[in-house]
Amino acid sequence: MWLMVQSLGNLNGSEDPDVLRICQVSSCFIPSSGGVETFIYNLSKSLVQNGHQVKVITSSRGKPPSYYHEQVDGIDVVRYPEKHFFLETPILYPIALRVMKEDYDILHVHGIVPGLTELAALIGRLKRKPVLITYHCDAENNSKYISRAINIGYNFLLKYGLPIMADKIVATTSSYAETSVGLSRARDKLTIIPCGVGEEYLQYGATRADVGVLGNHHRLLFVGKLHKYKGVKDLLKALNIVKGEIPEVQLKIIGDGKERERLEALAHNLGLDSNVKFLCRLPPRELLEAFMKSDVVVLPSINSRREALGIVILEAMAMGKPVIASKIPGPESMIEDGNDGLLVPPQSHGELAEAIIHLLKNERLCLAMGQNGKQKARGFSYDLIAREYERLYSEMLGAEQLQSNVSVVPVLQVRQK
Repeated sequence: MWLMVQSLGNLNGSEDPDVLRICQVSSCFIPSSGGVETFIYNLSKSLVQNGHQVKVITSSRGKPPSYYHEQVDGIDVVRYPEKHFFLETPILYPIALRVMKEDYDILHVHGIVPGLTELAALIGRLKRKPVLITYHCDAENNSKYISRAINIGYNFLLKYGLPIMADKIVATTSSYAETSVGLSRARDKLTIIPCGVGEEYLQYGATRADVGVLGNHHRLLFVGKLHKYKGVKDLLKALNIVKGEIPEVQLKIIGDGKERERLEALAHNLGLDSNVKFLCRLPPRELLEAFMKSDVVVLPSINSRREALGIVILEAMAMGKPVIASKIPGPESMIEDGNDGLLVPPQSHGELAEAIIHLLKNERLCLAMGQNGKQKARGFSYDLIAREYERLYSEMLGAEQLQSNVSVVPVLQVRQK
């Protein structure tokens, strides 16, 4: 690994020949909560630990809207206020313009965020620096009428513009990439590298034995933003059916969002007050405990282009928990149906209920799926994910490709789905 970093450093002109200067551009970063924020933080932290200099240019989301320049676990973070939106899209051109001032070896843009992604990539092109885009999901807006027309038009333009914007493009799952309009003409530049699972999940899942498995508890867990595309409405309808078979079933919903009041009202109208508990964002330790004390984790996303992988799937697997998820592009690449979880049609609360009942009434199957998932999750550590990105950076910089002893089997498995 040292040899590979050295060969990269010899190309970048920095004072330290072992260091790559990586500039990452994103619309959001921790303490904002979400899969993209978590991914960028963990990837950046791993790259810093491998000896590179990482700067993240992002918004103030998750903090009071202002300008910040700070260090986060060795990551140089520059934030610009997030104040204005067009429909649901933040207007963040100052983030892209900041790229003009930066001296870096690789520009790594995380998208797709209309306006930000293409402007940042264009500036990288003008500076004649290698541009990598991690394509987290298609641009999609759930508002009605005119915004939907804008979605269609923007994705059409992206289809033809994306191959020009970037030297390389990363998608997180093959099933999502294969169904993306925006990626349809960029196949020759495309690489599949999944998101990873945080070391805290891998360590906690490895050191703690499963606690409270089934018995008389039958505990379900949902973790995520309470937005329409997450499908929590269908989960509550499914729970109403499950309750008829398993009256003591409990569902813990961890997250917040604009759908929360509607979902709480739906749970009340369905008579689920004693079966459902809504919790806001939990501290890391408490969230780990919530995973550990659950029996089954559910990700019932609708067929939306916003769910490109589902990091919560990997987090649940790392904790040895079976996962029930919607069979949609993205999550279907992460779960081997019947082996480490179950896949059900999206927005089918009847079939979702059947899957939940099937697992909650079969403790042996739950344990087997959980163990299979735990074994799989070990292959998605951010150490491995960061090394895959380093390999791609070296290719973009024209460095000689050196073989390492690091296994990249999990990445290859996702590619073959």
